[in-house]
Amino acid sequence: MNSLSLMVPIYPSQLGDFKLQSKQLAIAIRDAFNVKISAFLANDLLSHSLGYKGHADLIASTKFRLQSDSNDPLYLFNEMTSLGIAKVFSEKLKGLSYEGVLNVCRELYKRDLNTKHMIVTDNRPVDSGVFSGILLDEYANGQEETESRAMALRFITEMHEENAAKNLCPVLRFDFSEMPAHVFEALSNNKSFKDIYCYSGNVRVNNTGYLKLKHSPKEDWKFRVSLDIWGVSEVEMDLLVKWNAFKTWLLGFNVTNRVVFSERIKGASFVTYVTQSLNPINFKDVSDKFENASDKELFSLLTNTDFLLAPDVFDNAVAEHKQYLLDNPEKRVVSDDVITPFARAMKSIGFVAKIKENGMTISRKCPDEDCQSSYSSSYLKEGVGYWGCPRCKMISKSK
Repeated sequence: MNSLSLMVPIYPSQLGDFKLQSKQLAIAIRDAFNVKISAFLANDLLSHSLGYKGHADLIASTKFRLQSDSNDPLYLFNEMTSLGIAKVFSEKLKGLSYEGVLNVCRELYKRDLNTKHMIVTDNRPVDSGVFSGILLDEYANGQEETESRAMALRFITEMHEENAAKNLCPVLRFDFSEMPAHVFEALSNNKSFKDIYCYSGNVRVNNTGYLKLKHSPKEDWKFRVSLDIWGVSEVEMDLLVKWNAFKTWLLGFNVTNRVVFSERIKGASFVTYVTQSLNPINFKDVSDKFENASDKELFSLLTNTDFLLAPDVFDNAVAEHKQYLLDNPEKRVVSDDVITPFARAMKSIGFVAKIKENGMTISRKCPDEDCQSSYSSSYLKEGVGYWGCPRCKMISKSK
């Protein structure tokens, strides 16, 4: 017997998310009840919970929603679906209680609330996960109210699509303003990137150049790429083919958290792709999966955590140091015009110098080949160790 009288709509692009969330549910139930559930059974029971005859029925139903598929993320665990899931799983599996499964679902729902930002749709007037909730309100509030709320949602979405800015031709945007030059060079070695970056067809390209620096002045630097074809009457098939090849390749580097990849293709809102993982990501394992040596090199560069102290932060520290010496001329003999301001700058952004028992800082030779200063010093920030060099201004995590 199906749990819901009205099916929760699942779209072709959401099948991967469905399997992922089914696996998450099975793992959570295993941890809570010490009951193991196979992937096949978890998929089938979850499909029953959402109003389908089984997983095969759910998959078959997605074919009829192909045209309306807008690549929205799937969030299955809300209060209404949790009731259905708890009912089906507790009835079908020994050792599970209704209340216990309901609590598991509620914990997964709380997790979703904390991670929804991981998949972002811009300029959307309503949350992309709301539609399923509106349909499921029929379970508690009746068919009439459900239809009214669904109609209101469609009206708001249509108004948004009507008023959203449209393009006369496709727009490609590349923002490498935070990316160091050598990383851009490694990125440029890939054919998929060159095919889209140098595309010569009917497209407008907005390009922000890369940094001419060895390291970015931001620890969490990113580069941004997007394609916008909303409102374009005719798009060259070659552009879409090359864009999809580029997307498939580039999203392989998404786990580095350096890539912001967006597109506006099937609707009036941009969709940004962000990789999620059940377990902590092992960068070495990811790197080993790349067959191309140039891809391995690029991945290594993207996961490099070295960055530069921002020039304005150092300049402010220099100005403060000069004023301090004017006010305290007797301190001139124990001050240095580079090392002391650098230490002051590091402190201003939350780094605490590690000090030996004799009061001296802990230092080493800077590993940068072009620097080799002997004054790279040890710091702590939020419990994490770093090295900072006052000469080249490079900051790197301790290894």
